[in-house]
Amino acid sequence: MDSKARYDGEDHRRDCGRRKDSKGDCAGIEVLKRESGVIPGLAVVLWIDSERHTLPESASEVELLRLVDTLNKDSRIHRTFIWLPLPHQIGQQKVINAILREKMSAAFILSSWAGS
Repeated sequence: MDSKARYDGEDHRRDCGRRKDSKGDCAGIEVLKRESGVIPGLAVVLWIDSERHTLPESASEVELLRLVDTLNKDSRIHRTFIWLPLPHQIGQQKVINAILREKMSAAFILSSWAGS
């Protein structure tokens, strides 16, 4: 990958200070797409069973909370990772609080898109 196309954590720390959404949070994926044309992607290498749940950016808070509830009740799921920041229509703290403490992933509380 050409270095111009890469966006690392240092870029994120610098840009997050400049780009805030209406709630003062680091600007979300929609801002990244609008400003730079970058469509975020994620590659994950795992040595465990995993499930993928992809919601559209337009998903409601109720939809995400229902999914979190389903994952909380699923005995096969031991950790839940949620991509932050969430779209503007979803209360981030409400979703975080909905995840059972024993299923909470430490990584999900970090800003998870280096370009948001």
